Amino acid sequence: MRQIGEKPYDGFHSYNFINVHRNDGISLDTMVDWVQSAGYAVQRIDNHAEWVRRFEEKLRNLTEQDRQ
Repeated sequence: MRQIGEKPYDGFHSYNFINVHRNDGISLDTMVDWVQSAGYAVQRIDNHAEWVRRFEEKLRNLTEQDRQ
């Protein structure tokens, strides 16, 4: 039986992670801090409703092909 992950794709990468040490004090905010300290631009949006609005707007502005 072939697994989905065995099929190679060009031009697309997906990275997933899970923290199996749930009580180690490492939160999503901590990980975002690490990304930011590595030099990547990060804009934090404190208001969840605003974050959802912006996310949906970005999705709507994608081409149909990119949305798929």
